[in-house]
Amino acid sequence: MYKLPSLSVFFPCYNEAANIPLFIQEALEVLPLVAKQFEIIIVDDGSKDGSGAVADVIAEQDKRIRVIHHETNRGYGAALRSGFDAARYDWVFFTDGDLQFKLAQIKKFVAQAERFSVVIGYRRRRADDRRPRRHPSRELHAALQLPALLHRRDRPR
Repeated sequence: MYKLPSLSVFFPCYNEAANIPLFIQEALEVLPLVAKQFEIIIVDDGSKDGSGAVADVIAEQDKRIRVIHHETNRGYGAALRSGFDAARYDWVFFTDGDLQFKLAQIKKFVAQAERFSVVIGYRRRRADDRRPRRHPSRELHAALQLPALLHRRDRPR
């Protein structure tokens, strides 16, 4: 199986304290299979449930894990921007920290990385029964919540 030379993975999180250890464990199991070198970035977007503290404890145990803190909730777009700005490696993958996406599926994304600079996935059903939010720009908002793998050279500065 093809491995990416390097990969930054980030998870925007808001009030995901219970999920952070689970997705980090999954990431540490899966990422060595798809990348020669990787980092994990947790973007805590002003959580009030202790997500930032949970993430900090985990990051202290593994130098490949970093945490970005927003003092207040700045919104999903700001969390994405912080994740992209913090990413150091050639390829960048992001998905929400709410466990809706099984990270093992990243193998399907990486398999396409030799041919494409951007790979975007979608989920057919949410794991929870939450309905989509009503939002004036809901299509864009929904698209931004899709897992995606992007080659960094295509990232505007």
